[in-house]
Amino acid sequence: MNRSFWERVLGAAILLAVGVLLIPMLLGEPVPRPPPRPEKLLPEQLLPDLDLEIPAVEVARPGEALQQEREGGLLGMQSAPPGVAAPTPPPALAGQTTWSVQVSSFRERAPAEKLRDKLRRAAYPAFIRDVDRGGVSWYQVKVGAETHRDGAERLRQRLRQVFALEGLVTREP
Repeated sequence: MNRSFWERVLGAAILLAVGVLLIPMLLGEPVPRPPPRPEKLLPEQLLPDLDLEIPAVEVARPGEALQQEREGGLLGMQSAPPGVAAPTPPPALAGQTTWSVQVSSFRERAPAEKLRDKLRRAAYPAFIRDVDRGGVSWYQVKVGAETHRDGAERLRQRLRQVFALEGLVTREP
């Protein structure tokens, strides 16, 4: 048998295979498509803006902590309303360095408090640090008091994923 015969047999086999695969697709029912995936949720959709009143927390200086504890109020903390976890201030221990994530800085206190409260409602230990830069007051919103920088880096990643906040890991005195 010659070569042209086998080329024709091979061509016929290819046409037959293509026909077997394509004809049912063209004549059959359409293939059901999976439902579209939802858009990525924004942080506001993950955590609706709730009107909860969260008590202010004052962080005592190291020498004041023992005095306040003796007077009956550890670090000036008050009990939280029912159903809301009390916010945890950063530790104020002498000589201990902690790491936190600065998520924003405002020139006015009201927006800083709003962001802090939103983070607290999501169970993040947020606090505000008042800073004076060249005679101008800034209100830095910070989260966490990690004992190791790696823990603060992981916290920064979570804040980026959940709230789309680009944080800066800072060392606290």
